[in-house]
Amino acid sequence: MTTGIDLLARLEHLLPSIASWAPDEDIAGQVSEATIRELTDAKVFATLAPRAFGGLELRFDVFSTIVRKVSTAFNVGWLGVLVHYGRVIAFAACCNDDHILSRQGQ
Repeated sequence: MTTGIDLLARLEHLLPSIASWAPDEDIAGQVSEATIRELTDAKVFATLAPRAFGGLELRFDVFSTIVRKVSTAFNVGWLGVLVHYGRVIAFAACCNDDHILSRQGQ
């Protein structure tokens, strides 16, 4: 099982690469596919997602540390991370709502 310490260590290893892409990403105003791929491969986007959906289900303090560290690498980093997490959280909430609604008829 991946711990918060493991995940943050992986992130630390990626930060130099992410920082090297930062100038181009800042000019473009968007996070590159390479950055998203690196963060995805490192399971960074799985931090808050429930285990039931393939996530790591780690604590919010790990998530906030990730956002802070990625933000130090480049200006638009925090936005890319938050947008992706917003999608994960919305998906989880939708699935949870469906589950709750299906149980109300019982």
